Amino acid sequence: MQKLLLVKLSAHAPQQQGDSRTVKGGMSVLRGTLCTKLGHSVLHLSPEAIKGLGLEMGREVALWRDGNGYRLGPYIGIMTVRRPQAQPGFAGIGGRRDNFVGLSRMGQKMGAVVFVFAAEDVDYQAQRITGFCLEGSGQWTRVSLPWPDVIYNRVPDRQSEEKAAVALLKKRFVAAGGALFNSGFFHKWQITEALIRQGAVKHYLPETKLLETARDFLSMLAEHSLLYLKPVSSFAGQGILQVSRLPHRLLLRYRAGDEVKEEHYGNVESLLRAVKQHKIPGQYLVQQGLALAKYRGAIFDARALVQKTSEGDWDLTGVGIRVASRGGITTHVPCGGHIASLENVLQEVYGETEVKSSGVWLRVKNLALAIAPAIEKSLGQTLGEMSMDIGITSAGHCYFLEANAKPMKFDEPHIWRRSLRRRVEYCRFLAGWRGDEVHSYAGN
Repeated sequence: MQKLLLVKLSAHAPQQQGDSRTVKGGMSVLRGTLCTKLGHSVLHLSPEAIKGLGLEMGREVALWRDGNGYRLGPYIGIMTVRRPQAQPGFAGIGGRRDNFVGLSRMGQKMGAVVFVFAAEDVDYQAQRITGFCLEGSGQWTRVSLPWPDVIYNRVPDRQSEEKAAVALLKKRFVAAGGALFNSGFFHKWQITEALIRQGAVKHYLPETKLLETARDFLSMLAEHSLLYLKPVSSFAGQGILQVSRLPHRLLLRYRAGDEVKEEHYGNVESLLRAVKQHKIPGQYLVQQGLALAKYRGAIFDARALVQKTSEGDWDLTGVGIRVASRGGITTHVPCGGHIASLENVLQEVYGETEVKSSGVWLRVKNLALAIAPAIEKSLGQTLGEMSMDIGITSAGHCYFLEANAKPMKFDEPHIWRRSLRRRVEYCRFLAGWRGDEVHSYAGN
């Protein structure tokens, strides 16, 4: 079994005989001498080597045996893009700062080398990247680093994902032997279509069609009294429309700013015109609406986070509850929703007190762990994490609603901490670590 050490970097010549071997830091290879004195491990490198690794003397880094040599870190590059009309320095980097800070801090605790970089700032000839490392003071410092072991894809939007710089880096990095942690955003219809073809999970999906013609919409409306129209490429509930078939009228509901607007129609022709007016650009799905359970008068769903473990297997990291506003059509927090305690909701709605031993929680877990590998298999790509929305009826039946390839920060602190630790552990696995030690310094 591999032994993981936390070593301190030193540029001084060792005072005793040590173990001189090759040392890999990301895609850089050099030589160093490992010494142990008074129970502490020190890796001696030349000053030029330490600088070439993008590190500094005295830095503590994880190290393990890799063939006849050693590997540091791992090196984890968080990939994003430059902001439009970018300012110089870190201010010009796009993406969510909470993700960058959280993963950097956790990486430091676990001995990983984590940095943030824009896909435009890659030197292919020298295999170097100009990135930014988080200092203890909270400042971001520009550093020249070797190509990492793993690229964690946090490109912030679909338009940026299509940039030539992003596509080129993905291709060249994987060809050079690097590991890419999540390749890109999910396409809602492609995911739905793939899951429908897989008999093991298709009965967990509400009926869904790609909205190509009015006939697609009308056929679904004839079958179901409640429908949702969802953009295939949006996030956080943007552009969602709700249609209800009521006695003698049709009801269209949608969000406009901070309000939910309602419009009533007496025939499908006028309803279709209104739907066309309120849709945002791009393709849509039309999906059967479920009779979701309510918590204190509002619908809710479960937000499940599933991630690969240090052994490369899918596991449930945590489940949060998202509750819509009174009369709201979605549970997304940016659209007026709010978080609620998992324990409180399951106890009040279903009378369950032993939350994680049976009942609804276990059904949510089992569904999430069935959907994640099914999506991975259908895409033919190695994935590392995803969040998914799971609808729950008043009878406790669970249904898959949608999945997100790039989960945002969970508001529940214990889920957030665990998710950060698991990202580092999975990156370590991708870099070649095979061990089962529990690292207390990684937090809970």
